[in-house]
Amino acid sequence: MSLGVECAPSLYQTELDSAPDPLTFTCLVRLDSRNMRRSRWTVGDATTPVALRVFANIYVWSFGRKIFYSWNRRLLNLAVRGMGVGNPAIDVISGSEDRFLRRLSTLERLDVFDVGAHVGEYASHLMQMCPAARIWSFEPHPGSYRQLSEAASRAGFTAVNKGLSDRPGLAQLYDHAESAAGVGSAHASLHAQVIEGIHHGQAAAVEVELTTVDEFMESKQIRHLNLLKVDAEGHELAILRGAHRGIIGGQIDLVQFEFNEMNVMSRVFFKDFYDVLPGFSFYRMVVNGLAPMGGYEPRTHELFILQNVVAMRDDLEYSSRLL
Repeated sequence: MSLGVECAPSLYQTELDSAPDPLTFTCLVRLDSRNMRRSRWTVGDATTPVALRVFANIYVWSFGRKIFYSWNRRLLNLAVRGMGVGNPAIDVISGSEDRFLRRLSTLERLDVFDVGAHVGEYASHLMQMCPAARIWSFEPHPGSYRQLSEAASRAGFTAVNKGLSDRPGLAQLYDHAESAAGVGSAHASLHAQVIEGIHHGQAAAVEVELTTVDEFMESKQIRHLNLLKVDAEGHELAILRGAHRGIIGGQIDLVQFEFNEMNVMSRVFFKDFYDVLPGFSFYRMVVNGLAPMGGYEPRTHELFILQNVVAMRDDLEYSSRLL
């Protein structure tokens, strides 16, 4: 049996406009699966409880009108922010990110790739928490790398003047024209439209050297990474494709990446991350920890708004420390 709704007979009429305003009638919840199957008030995903479907359809009838359009947009913005999406950070390291790193720093051994390091804020912050950590910070922009190298000398991590991708070689890195010759901006990307389409600036290019996660791990005889952190302004998926051996071979425990409007410019969907990280579960960073995202659903995953995501190997022994 399933929950049913006993309402005025006119609610079952075919034409929506002929139904009375739901705010003026009273519905009594009762057990009646036969009537519920006939009712348009129960349409929707069959996996959703009937009572929730009824509530949603009554809400649509009541508030799915032009006058409430702005109201519904505001509700949507509030809802996604509560899901850890679109929350601006005052500091370079957000509060939720800091909490995640503090829990990670309790591990006895910590090996990290910091990809898209800019001038070293992330690595320096983590080294303060865990001075014994081994961190390799990758930054291809020559101006940003100079400052990264200085930060690495002070904090004790390793700076690498290369970008990462799905294949080694040379590529054009785009930045704001006024930043290309000096210290690079945090927006520098291998996709010119990130500068011109998202940030509405004039893009200037500088040639940079690329390698892959797999190639670098092999060349430095790095057998295991606790964390692969990627902040590459829309190029995250290509970097993960260049880590295929490490991902499939169980050499990478955690992947932290951003998903946002940059992925529109690189034509990357959230579904692509599920495909490139088999055997991983996905979590969004929220105020008090990591919220499980569950199985892939376009409605809840394809939100091209700033969000910090952690993908965690399903068989990770220390997962309980991080959640």
